[in-house]
Amino acid sequence: MIHEEKKLGKIVEELTMFFFSVGGNHISSKIEREGHQVVISFESDYAPEYRGNLESLQKYLNEPR
Repeated sequence: MIHEEKKLGKIVEELTMFFFSVGGNHISSKIEREGHQVVISFESDYAPEYRGNLESLQKYLNEPR
């Protein structure tokens, strides 16, 4: 189980750094375990000129690995 928790921590860390890179000042994250599934939620502000970066992020997160 520790390996999975480390992977979750790394994902949250990388997403946090992404939101900092697009001008985020108010960033919150939440991890919810639901049986064998984990849901990671993020909420952040961002600089308007980086909207394209968020659209790209959404595309990459929805693609199969």
